[in-house]
Amino acid sequence: MNMNMKKILVIEDEESVRENLMELLEAEEFEVFGAADGLAGINAAQQHQPDLILCDVMMPKADGFEVLDILRQESITAMIPFIFLTARADKADLRRGMEMGADDYITKPFTLTELLKAISIRLQKNASLEQYSQEKIAHLRSDIPLSIPEVMRSSLDGILSLSQLIINQSDSLERDEIREISECIYESAQSLSRLIDNF
Repeated sequence: MNMNMKKILVIEDEESVRENLMELLEAEEFEVFGAADGLAGINAAQQHQPDLILCDVMMPKADGFEVLDILRQESITAMIPFIFLTARADKADLRRGMEMGADDYITKPFTLTELLKAISIRLQKNASLEQYSQEKIAHLRSDIPLSIPEVMRSSLDGILSLSQLIINQSDSLERDEIREISECIYESAQSLSRLIDNF
């Protein structure tokens, strides 16, 4: 199997439509999964974590809006591009779907070209967002060590050097000197703890 092959989930209750869509997409070298109703679609999305979901609106057990709502609440499926397939082009339905987080609507009947264009646009957009996220994470990872305040380092250095003093000279230090050094260590540790909390 091609590791770069994109996975698409088709949630459609009409078997002939679902099978036809799956065959067309497989011919375009997508890895395709099918689900015959909303609940099966939710389970398939959670199990396979596809790169894109095509979902009918009117379905038994859970309609497309319910499927979208549940998947958008799950962390593992929340960001998957979601395209509605619908025979209805009602403006209220369109608005509702987009407000819930749908990425696109395709009105039946549609051509293979229209379908592939919509899929390509959503996959490219998602890839761009993924690349941007990875770049931001890499940037944060490289910047975090540089952004630790110098005062944190100095507090830690104070703790280490004073502790080392007690360890090395414990036999020769007076009780009052040990107490004084210990208080300095404690103050430095408190300061460091506050800085870490703030950071």
